[in-house]
Amino acid sequence: MLRRIVFSSIVLICSVLPLMAETLPDYVVTANREEEEILDVPAQVTVVTSEEIAASGKTSVTEVLEGVAGVTFRGTSPQVTMRGFGENSHGRVLVLVDGRKLNNPDMNGLNWQSIQLSSIERIEILDGPAAVTYGSGAIGGVINIITRESGDGLTAEATISYGSFNTKQALITCGYGTDSAGFLVSADIFRSDGYRERSKSKKTNVMANGYFDITDMLTIKPYLSYFATGYQLPGDLTEAQFDYDPTMATKRNDEGTERQSGGGFLARFEASDRLTIELPVDYLRKKSTADWESRFSYSDKLMHQFDARPKASYKGAGKIGEYRISGGFDFEGAIVGEDVYSDEKRTNLNYDSSIRQFTYAPYVAGALSLPKGFELEGGVRGTFGTIAVCKDKTDIDETDNYKALSWDVALNWRPTEDFSSYARFNTLFRIPFVDEKAELWGFDSFNKDLDPEKGWNAELGAKYRIEDFLAITANAYYMLIDDEIAYDTTVSHNTNLDKTRRIGGTIGFECVPVKIVTLTGNVGYVRATFAKGEYKNNEIPLVSALTADGAVSVKLPLGLSFDSDVSYTGAFYQGGDTENDADKIDGYTLVGITLGFAPEIKTGSIALLFRMDNLLDIVYSPTVYYSKWQNKSGYYPGDGRSYTVSVSYKY
Repeated sequence: MLRRIVFSSIVLICSVLPLMAETLPDYVVTANREEEEILDVPAQVTVVTSEEIAASGKTSVTEVLEGVAGVTFRGTSPQVTMRGFGENSHGRVLVLVDGRKLNNPDMNGLNWQSIQLSSIERIEILDGPAAVTYGSGAIGGVINIITRESGDGLTAEATISYGSFNTKQALITCGYGTDSAGFLVSADIFRSDGYRERSKSKKTNVMANGYFDITDMLTIKPYLSYFATGYQLPGDLTEAQFDYDPTMATKRNDEGTERQSGGGFLARFEASDRLTIELPVDYLRKKSTADWESRFSYSDKLMHQFDARPKASYKGAGKIGEYRISGGFDFEGAIVGEDVYSDEKRTNLNYDSSIRQFTYAPYVAGALSLPKGFELEGGVRGTFGTIAVCKDKTDIDETDNYKALSWDVALNWRPTEDFSSYARFNTLFRIPFVDEKAELWGFDSFNKDLDPEKGWNAELGAKYRIEDFLAITANAYYMLIDDEIAYDTTVSHNTNLDKTRRIGGTIGFECVPVKIVTLTGNVGYVRATFAKGEYKNNEIPLVSALTADGAVSVKLPLGLSFDSDVSYTGAFYQGGDTENDADKIDGYTLVGITLGFAPEIKTGSIALLFRMDNLLDIVYSPTVYYSKWQNKSGYYPGDGRSYTVSVSYKY
């Protein structure tokens, strides 16, 4: 099937190459925490721009990312997965906003609703490990969301939308900027009844950022954020329930809330054309409640996260060629406190515990330009940290220390402006989450035998731009991991698995055959298996070997536009089925369309969009868990056909 899809893509490309073409953008990205042209980065990087997001009509970051090759979502949170992590996807992909981590230090899933779609300038998706650059958890990939800054003068934007399941959303953004200072404030209010019974959700999201040129060399960029959400949890369905009515709920009173508030700043000092010093500082406070009546568990959790990441970069020229060297020190800290009760009124306290995690990571990285278009990159990072459990939030009862050494080396070859290829070898690691070390349900026990994940990755890739209107990318990788962490139901705690292996690759293209048409397509393949032990050669659950996506965007006269996208997710073994005994869940294909109208007006601009998701109304479940001892499966249905109508105005 893979060969057929690739062949069909090539045929499509060759059939749409008329003489009239438009130059594809040559993106400058920050995938390695340094600004580089995308062809100079020795890794696969995908860029989604704000213009593409606006034209798509999609209303959430997850919807946007689902159209990126190799990116899928599993679980109820949902959890993003890249490079075949499936069941153990949580925390294997780093999600950043302007370089600061959004991942939680515990097993709680990332709340994607806390990211405002309207505030995004672009999204950079780095495929593969990046431990030297970003530290623990950058195993499957890195998603860095770059937010907008105010433009010159006064800017204002408002969008209102309504859609299926009584979904309502309002977004307002305003800002003002000059050559030396500016600010931008945005607000996002969302309400929805959800596709299923008892799946209501709501959110309020407010963000503010600014920039101030203190001197010609010093710039300060502060930001503030506030986010509040409430949600219901409808629960999983049996296969019979899923077939009968995927919208039904089985958990009648499970729900939760979350509030976040934080802020920070980036201080950037350009000492010269060659030397730049940066100091980002961030703080985030999260307070959440979880009322799981189905488990007779009611909890209150308070989390404090803070970090500082000073860094210096120097660019120079030597006898061989230009070079770049950077180094820094990443400090991250987290304090998590949780109270777990057995009743909704929170009178019967079962656990009262907190846990602290601190990580210190010095690193250095560099790049050297060599003759004939070669560039050598490499780096090393040392990570040192501690996890301490506190009972009754006072005395430290258990402590564990950890350390890791990460390094990578890559060779990029760019003999022409339009072609580059690379070879890369790097190590990877992940520190256990706090509630992997301190077991669930109030950190009742401490798992000192749990080791950090570690491994290595080898990769080859190429990027080619043809005639300024066609770009093709391809890569192939081999990843081997020791001590991958997973929850073992037979012993009821987290353990280190035997070696696991991922072998795969992607191929994609972007084409502008005529000025009004843009075509994209991507195919990804990964074989994720256990490399040793009892389950040797078995497939890792919740991993689809084959994924593919494609899109067409057409800009028509009179401000009309048409966009369509299609994505395919292949069959996968159910979560928990490490024996590969249960039936595979069938793959599914989702189709979406967007119709747009942007008439010319005297002042500002206006846009009307109609978006239809899951156009064919496919009944599917991206996440299914199998219980061997119960001999049944739990299905978490995806949304059925839905629509969104929106109108926006920009001044």
